[in-house]
Amino acid sequence: MPNVYDPTKKLFRNAQGYIPRAKVRAEIDKLIKHVQKQARKLARDYEQTGNIITFEQEMRDLLKSAHIVAASVGRGGRQRMTARDWGVVGAKIKWQYGYLAKFAAKVAKGTVQAISESRAASYASAVYTSYAKMDVQEQTVDPTRETVRLVLNAKESCAECSADAARGWVNFEDMKPLFTRLCGDFCRCHLEFSSGELDVPDITGIAMRVVFGDE
Repeated sequence: MPNVYDPTKKLFRNAQGYIPRAKVRAEIDKLIKHVQKQARKLARDYEQTGNIITFEQEMRDLLKSAHIVAASVGRGGRQRMTARDWGVVGAKIKWQYGYLAKFAAKVAKGTVQAISESRAASYASAVYTSYAKMDVQEQTVDPTRETVRLVLNAKESCAECSADAARGWVNFEDMKPLFTRLCGDFCRCHLEFSSGELDVPDITGIAMRVVFGDE
């Protein structure tokens, strides 16, 4: 049985049962690490070839694919993505393209002498936002759930996120939406609902399988 999304419980499930959102998120983290690894490779390739056009195009392709995968998983599968959803993802991709183009232009002009692997890998961090914004939209469609709490995921969270996490379980309407605190789009927190998620064995590769159906 492939991974399918149950909109009533807002969870993916397969033959083993429902998949906790925390485990889906872990796969998104793996996706981001994969993008970081590939970006570092592209930086090394550039140091060998000096071809900034190839570097920029391959980075664009890498980031576009990652954002599409991340957003689709957050929304409950690619088939659930709406025109508005694609617009949101497209805007994020365009935003990254803009920064990438400016950086490539500086390299071409000699303003920046080299492309560091860490600089290239840093573009991967924005991929999480494409997942999280779709996930938040999906999870807040039904505000009748009992209670919710904020779960921190960053090594250093902003003061507002730390304060809200310390409150523990609160009524849904008393929880400030994600991405509206001091950290803005850089927020890496997620919401956990008291309706609960079942504890099932770890699922590997779900991010790719959910979107592309590679079962």
